Parts: sequence; structure tokens; C-alpha cells
Amino acid sequence: MLEFTIGTVLAVWLYNNFVSWPSILNATLPPLGVILVLDYFVNRHRYQEGCTPTGKVDISALAGVVIGALVANLLPWGIASINAMVVAAICCLTGEMIARQGKRAAATE
Repeated sequence: MLEFTIGTVLAVWLYNNFVSWPSILNATLPPLGVILVLDYFVNRHRYQEGCTPTGKVDISALAGVVIGALVANLLPWGIASINAMVVAAICCLTGEMIARQGKRAAATE
């Protein structure tokens, strides 16, 4: 009887403490994945053999992951992972377009 009680208490504790971890993963992994795929297709020249990484942090990609995760957790309608991927892709592509416009403007001056 003691083993049954201990097992039940531990199962309830594990359930209450484990559910938040998959929820975090469900909110953060889809936007992260879509940004990795978009970065490969938009900046394919960076992934060529012999190309050295720049070491710069892409703020638009970081913002896309954070905003996508927030949308996945806070938006009450739709499928959370798809909502997160769409918002992350929009943030990342918008930031990429703004960065390219800034580089073009700096090159013409």
C-alpha cells in the first residue's frame, strides 16, 4: 500500500512539473525551425563550402523566435505551432528586407 501511495504522489508531481516543458518546446521549436529554413533559402551564399561565418547576431531572427513563441502561447485561436511559424517567418523576412535596404542605402552614399 505504501508503494502505491508513493507512486501516485510521484506521478502527480511529475505530471504537474513536466507539462510545462513540452509546452515551452511546442512554443519555441516551430519558429526556430522555420527561421533556420528561411535563412538557408534566403542567404544560400552563406552556406557554400569555404564560406566563413561572420559571427553577427541576426536580431530579426531572434525577434522572430521570441515573438513567434509569444504568439503560440497567447493567441487563443488557430493551431499554435502554425501561428508561431507564420509570425516568425514574417518577422524574419521583414527584418531581412530592412537590413538589405540599409545596406543598399549605405552603399549608394
